[in-house]
Amino acid sequence: MCWTVNEIKKGVWHVDESGLNAMYVVKGSKMSAVIDAGTGIGDFKGLVESLVDNPYVVLITHGHVDHAGGCGQFIEAYINERDYQAALNIKVEDRERYLKNMESAGAPGSLSIAEELKNDKKPEFRFMKEGDIFDLGDKKLVIYEMTGHTAGSVCILDEEDRILFSGDSVNDLELICAPAKDR
Repeated sequence: MCWTVNEIKKGVWHVDESGLNAMYVVKGSKMSAVIDAGTGIGDFKGLVESLVDNPYVVLITHGHVDHAGGCGQFIEAYINERDYQAALNIKVEDRERYLKNMESAGAPGSLSIAEELKNDKKPEFRFMKEGDIFDLGDKKLVIYEMTGHTAGSVCILDEEDRILFSGDSVNDLELICAPAKDR
């Protein structure tokens, strides 16, 4: 298996994809949410369905290959319209190139895209924007646009558990914490 799964709060799982990136699964009382789909290594959909037993929605923080490359495992996924084209244009070759680059950079394990996923299948993309709310029953996930990393990057706030899922929008703490005059 290429994932390490940790329950960080009851019903909220952090899924580490071979040290490449992070995806999350949030279980609600009526439905669940998958936050990011990774690169498409292995059967991520099967992993999700082993964690939750209710319907779920797939939310993509931005259109880069390591967050949206695995979208083809799902029927539909939500993404900000400004990153739609980037996600739509991800090809198997892009996913394989990303994995090779990560292996050469020291990512653990032998990485490959599962044979059954070596296609350019795409989900039906739906658009999400600032202020959209995904009601999971006992939890609400609120979408906040956080452009900068990409034009359509979003952060997703789990109001109940007080967790902000930032994708790559908040990944340079040195820059974020630097005084304004130093930026």
